[in-house]
Amino acid sequence: MGYLKIVIAQNYLDSSTDLALRRFYLGNYLLIKCSYTYLNYFARSFNPEWYPEWGVPIGTASPLPATISELRDARSGLYTRSYSNGLVAVNPDTVPHTLSLGTMYYLVTPVGGGTVPDNGDISGMRLSYTPVTRVVVAGNDAAILVRVRPGSK
Repeated sequence: MGYLKIVIAQNYLDSSTDLALRRFYLGNYLLIKCSYTYLNYFARSFNPEWYPEWGVPIGTASPLPATISELRDARSGLYTRSYSNGLVAVNPDTVPHTLSLGTMYYLVTPVGGGTVPDNGDISGMRLSYTPVTRVVVAGNDAAILVRVRPGSK
């Protein structure tokens, strides 16, 4: 009989504008995501916060392998996991690594995020999409990539 495993990944941001740290947290979460995996990070505020990357349209995760080492891409040195509409690549190293994608993806970049204004308007908190066929992932950072960006067919 197997054991039910629940993972709650929670961490704190020194600043909601630290995009590399936000991507790194999200990327690591996406590497291990399963039915009972949750992510929460916030900037040590008692106010409601929203980060647009929490709604990235990456799709359904591929099955988890038996060990995390199976997610390591030997050519790039990055840890990667496929999703039905994308790919996540995490660089736990301190130097940049390059991943050649073989086809076009859209690199997802959060714009804004943090404390929700008193009026509740989070329209300025969004995701931008840059077409790429290869991506350089800085040390202690991650790349979140989607195949189809929202609004395109």
